[in-house]
Amino acid sequence: MSSIFSNNTLEIKHKRVVYNIPEHIFLKIEHKNNKNNENDVTEYRETFGLYTANVKSFLDGAYSIVVKYEDKTSTHKEHSRLALKVSSHTKANFHKIKQELDIYHILREIPDYSKYICTCYGIETLKKGRKTFNYLTMEYLTCDLFDFIFKHKRSYTDKNAYSILLQVLYCLEFLHKNNIIYNDLKMENIMISGLKCNSETGENLIKIKLIDFNCCSILNSTSKIDIGGGTLEYMSPELQKCVRKTSFRSLTPKSDVWSFGLLVCMLFMQCQPYEDNLGKKIIKKVQTNKYNDINECVNYVQYMKEDLSLPPFIRMSKTNERFVISTMDMCLKTDINERASISDLKYLLE
Repeated sequence: MSSIFSNNTLEIKHKRVVYNIPEHIFLKIEHKNNKNNENDVTEYRETFGLYTANVKSFLDGAYSIVVKYEDKTSTHKEHSRLALKVSSHTKANFHKIKQELDIYHILREIPDYSKYICTCYGIETLKKGRKTFNYLTMEYLTCDLFDFIFKHKRSYTDKNAYSILLQVLYCLEFLHKNNIIYNDLKMENIMISGLKCNSETGENLIKIKLIDFNCCSILNSTSKIDIGGGTLEYMSPELQKCVRKTSFRSLTPKSDVWSFGLLVCMLFMQCQPYEDNLGKKIIKKVQTNKYNDINECVNYVQYMKEDLSLPPFIRMSKTNERFVISTMDMCLKTDINERASISDLKYLLE
């Protein structure tokens, strides 16, 4: 898979940065044939597309913008749109941007990585005058899980919630097996990649993929610069301490397990126990974590059940209630050694 940019460029000004983006992207996508031929030889076919930038439709992030591209002549709906992630080097963000590029270079060498991660079709670094821009040509995913639930008010069932969580565990397991700690698991980084119909029930199950890797840490890294960070409300106690010291070598995959416990609360309770408007209060709540005690987990769930704004399947299901309490008790342990593993959580869900 490869992408070629046109010489014609457009400018998007955002947060005092003028981003130079190509007006068109030419993309060649190689498809693997699911049905092998008689000689059991894997066959491939190619799809070509000429994508045009939609400058009116872009998303802004902390270090980059994401621009939507469309090929209106495409006969394949899944490849009729692309996303181009553009970042500009500054002293403040250089290492985080480089980290994401390095992570994608690693991931693209792994077969079938796109089952878990947003597909990257091409990586380019180009200079425009004195500025250096990085370009990631990626598959276009409609929206993240947070927008899907809270912004678009899309309903989801308990089966969908359990399916999403199990998929997230598979994604984390995939990253951990490849020596990558994600560090930034949250609803905004879980993208809806499609809906799969259950043939038995007729219900649409949500399919997901992970995005954003500029906060990752690489296990056993010999680099002098330890990239890491994340979103304060989802950070484990040890990750918060690492951020203060700017050293992330003490992290383990179980740091992602903590964030998974909070994701469960968000999906089933639509809030999580460390939320606060002030960052210092969040840090204090996490560092003096009271959810080491299962009784506190029970009290939290019982208290939240009284909130009439919660979805009915949360308030009325004993199974969901027990699951949330069990997951909180397994994930929200200050001591890493007491925290559950990904395998433990998969067993609970499967």
